[in-house]
Amino acid sequence: MKRKINLVGTGTLTISLPSEWVKYHGLKKGDNIEIINEGNKLGIYADKILPTKEIIKIEAHGPKRSIKRLIGNVYRKGFNEIEVRYEDSKVIGYINDSLYNLTGFDIVEQDTHHTILKNIANIDDDEFDNTLRRMFLTTISLAKESYKAIKEKKFEDLKSIVKLEATQNKQYMFCSRIVNIAGHKKFKKPSIIYLFLHRLEDVADLLVASDDEMDLLANEDFCIGSALELAALEHECNEERLPALNK
Repeated sequence: MKRKINLVGTGTLTISLPSEWVKYHGLKKGDNIEIINEGNKLGIYADKILPTKEIIKIEAHGPKRSIKRLIGNVYRKGFNEIEVRYEDSKVIGYINDSLYNLTGFDIVEQDTHHTILKNIANIDDDEFDNTLRRMFLTTISLAKESYKAIKEKKFEDLKSIVKLEATQNKQYMFCSRIVNIAGHKKFKKPSIIYLFLHRLEDVADLLVASDDEMDLLANEDFCIGSALELAALEHECNEERLPALNK
């Protein structure tokens, strides 16, 4: 998406916000948004959290990864009931696989053309702090195991840490959902917390090598660089700094 830079007055540069994004977040004149400098790009985040909605209906088609991502997205947004409609019955398997990441949800109705997923558990949002801490420690474990495998050139061991990444992803989904539901009632700066969660999840994704990347990992120069980066990650990501995020 491209936007033209406009000049207002003698020295103020502005760009317009996408109308679809503005409507989705219910923004209006006078509302605040969060802008974060991310080097060669700016992150723009709605400071206003959407109210929790009870039911959403979605159409599922396409590859497995896209369908699981779609279900995960509406889960994170805070919906308590998700009706998934589909034409291809193989989508049922994709939905069942998605359940692992949907803490508190279960299938309450299913047939060849639709499935209803519903929140059946009362989850205390105070559990956020404990889950965030576990997510952080899981990420550190991923870094340590990856570093060890690369340092010792045991590249096959990298495949075994995929389960750790799956655990971290589940923790990320839960924490993101709580941030969207609780919003400013619990967090002073929910958009910052959400960004942190997303970045932490990105780190885990980078630490899990796909089969296509195994040849790259076998390159000695790449291994040395990766080992140094992981060592720096472990040093910088100190869990004692987490409380400062919400100040």
